[in-house]
Amino acid sequence: MHTMSINDVTITSKDEFDRALKALTYNRCSGEHVLDRLRVGGDAPSFNKDNAWELLCAAYSLIPDNPRVRFDSGVSSVLDTSLVGSVADVLKESFESLKMELLAVVEQKVEDKVSELHGRKEEVVEDKGPVAPVRRYVDIRLDNCDAEGTAPVCPKTQWTEVVKPQVEKALKGVPVLNAVVNKGSVRLSFQNEDQLKEANNVLPPALGQEVQMVTETKSLLDPRISIGDLGQDLLDKETLISEITSGKNEEIKKLVDQGAKVKVVHMNPAGRFAVLQVTPEIRNLIAQRGDKVFLKLRQYSVRDRYHVVQCFHCQEFGHVAGSIRCTKKDGAAVCAFCAGDHETRSCGHKRRNDTGKMNCVNCQKSNGREDRRHARSHLASSTLCPFYINERTKLMEKTSGVKKEAKNGYRTRAMEELKRRRIGGLGH
Repeated sequence: MHTMSINDVTITSKDEFDRALKALTYNRCSGEHVLDRLRVGGDAPSFNKDNAWELLCAAYSLIPDNPRVRFDSGVSSVLDTSLVGSVADVLKESFESLKMELLAVVEQKVEDKVSELHGRKEEVVEDKGPVAPVRRYVDIRLDNCDAEGTAPVCPKTQWTEVVKPQVEKALKGVPVLNAVVNKGSVRLSFQNEDQLKEANNVLPPALGQEVQMVTETKSLLDPRISIGDLGQDLLDKETLISEITSGKNEEIKKLVDQGAKVKVVHMNPAGRFAVLQVTPEIRNLIAQRGDKVFLKLRQYSVRDRYHVVQCFHCQEFGHVAGSIRCTKKDGAAVCAFCAGDHETRSCGHKRRNDTGKMNCVNCQKSNGREDRRHARSHLASSTLCPFYINERTKLMEKTSGVKKEAKNGYRTRAMEELKRRRIGGLGH
């Protein structure tokens, strides 16, 4: 809703009205104003719905006790008192015209003043979501030899003892984001193109070998949505796709006809829900329709789905059980309930619901003191674990079409709830 406000202003002439509008431009607050208790005195001129000023004067001359009045650009406008006399009928017919005329005058004057003050009109920049991240790095080959170039050593040892000192000396004035040893090479990442080119110029002579310079754009993920409470006749992938792209969802159908994709990535008959992967355009369209779609003879709600990957063997994030990235792949499992060396499903504390033994292994070994202090307040699988919140936030950053406000809003709400539960000593 866009509203404009003038507070406790008594107006008796057109000039005073113009001055009040001019004063308004000096009190702009986030573009929202309320036209509040605007009093107009003097004789009422003749009614003419094409003349906003005259109509305004006449309307307010009939309002007793200067009640609060609000004009806005929403669907409804509220006049907190009844008008008297035959003029009421005229006002009833002309009120919408008055509102639009008045707003047009006010908005134009505000825009003109802003343009005058800033030398140009303000530009509205739409946040279209995250930009695909660009990675810039150089790869340095490791020959797995010691300082004399004879005895074989592991890549990490060669990097630490032989190559790293040479690189640090060569890149003394160049910021490096990180250095990752990868089997027979080490990858140095840089923030921008200039830093990358500088590294590419100074490293070959310093190391006595060519380096590989790479610039690549990482693809953003397509949005995923979840639809729940599905009827039995919709628990089939082909049927669900057919319904969501049918004529009853006309705009979605048009986008699909133009090449947009809709894919069912998970169907859960027991839980009666499905997860679909869609294009950013389709997700944006559904959001504009109030996060609703029509399926069969019902309207269904849609919500965003962010699948945070967690290993249920070591309880860390970013990989699944059995992955080569699992630090405990060949060792004992870690319990998500008590952090003990056993599978979560066999945990006796969990079976007895002994919340006093809860212990999040990720928070327990965290570098953050607050995380360690509250490790016993939740499970490692909790959606209010700080590590889960961080992972979901990163996933939102990598998802196309997710606006910064949505990501920041989620993180703020989650951290506030986490803080509330910590203060209240609530386990989850």
